[in-house]
Amino acid sequence: MTRRSDVDLLIVADGADALELMSRIYGRWRGVGVAVDARVVSAADVARYHGSHALIRPALREGRTVYESA
Repeated sequence: MTRRSDVDLLIVADGADALELMSRIYGRWRGVGVAVDARVVSAADVARYHGSHALIRPALREGRTVYESA
């Protein structure tokens, strides 16, 4: 990471209120000193757009899983 880097988060959460969850994430990262871009999608969104969506495809190809629940 460089001084100008940001953290991009793709959160896959079925049944979650996406706006409320993003608000909580942004609130927790406030003041950390790193720009954060968080998006919440469902597993169905990932399945549907895995090959074509500008956000999902790069995350699946280049990203790292930080946490995965059973």
